[in-house]
Amino acid sequence: MSSQSNRRWSHKARLCFSIACLGAASCSSDVAPTGSDTIARVTSPDVGGCACPGSGGCSALSYGDIPADNIYYITTFGGGTDTQTMSCGGTADGTWAYIANRERFGCGAKVKVEANGKSCVAEVADCGPNKCVEEAACYCSCNGHFPIIDASPFITKYLFNSSSAGWSDKTKVTAVQVGDGSTVGCPGKSTGGGAGAGGSSGSGGVGGAGGSSGQGGSNPEGGSSGEGGTSAGGAGGDPGVGGSAGEGYGGGPGGAGGTEEYGGEGGSAGCFPGQKRACKCTGGGQGEHVCNDEGTAFGDCTGCKIAATSSGSQGACGCGLAADDPGGTWLAGLLMALVGLRRRRRPG
Repeated sequence: MSSQSNRRWSHKARLCFSIACLGAASCSSDVAPTGSDTIARVTSPDVGGCACPGSGGCSALSYGDIPADNIYYITTFGGGTDTQTMSCGGTADGTWAYIANRERFGCGAKVKVEANGKSCVAEVADCGPNKCVEEAACYCSCNGHFPIIDASPFITKYLFNSSSAGWSDKTKVTAVQVGDGSTVGCPGKSTGGGAGAGGSSGSGGVGGAGGSSGQGGSNPEGGSSGEGGTSAGGAGGDPGVGGSAGEGYGGGPGGAGGTEEYGGEGGSAGCFPGQKRACKCTGGGQGEHVCNDEGTAFGDCTGCKIAATSSGSQGACGCGLAADDPGGTWLAGLLMALVGLRRRRRPG
């Protein structure tokens, strides 16, 4: 069959009712057939080797499936000697944006037809194309079908600068149903309808940065606890740094490092093992105390001493302490004896 014949059957074979179905009473409950639904005296047309159903309603004569990718071939009908009344109303005269495909979208539906970066909004106004046209278009020995949008030459002229198209031309378009409030035309204006592309997912919030390490104190009594930083949604702070050695009587050990949330404890009071320091005895006098082996504290005050006096004194332990020079009393007695002897020798 020639390309021209293919184009001719692309619209004339859209719906072929038998002559017996010309009366509405004998047809299905679909919209009653009109002149465009019937090809007079043609009961068994053949397109591309595929037999065309010749009787029944729109659902029996045309396919109603919508392809997942919304891709169709486009064919044309109407205008010139092919001007005809359509089953949903209106005239197929090629001067406005109409399509068939009533079984797919329903009478009056608005469909956006796109190709070559351009688009038209068409109104569904007729039934078709015939099943045999789609079966021929798939080149599958009539065992399947390739969906077709049967459209006004007005649409193909705008999209492809051509007023005719047949199924064998394999001219592809994308077609999706749009909102009923869309404006019909080329390009027309579509509203609502087909699902829009989903928006990209929002980026997740950035976690707050963890606080810096808490610093231990550096006073003589050892550092206080350093407090690690915290944050909303962020990682906990770095371990807290312990206190530095005390500045007092020898430094104590530094404080322990902190955990992820809180700083460690600061150092204890400072001294180093074996360190000696003067101290006051309980009963008076002075002694010394020594830092313990752990370097954590000084021991008791020991070795208490008091400066010597002539009469003695009580030490810190309460015992009597001898004078520093016990021979001083004997020497004084000797001097007194010598003085007395001299007095006796004076003349009378």
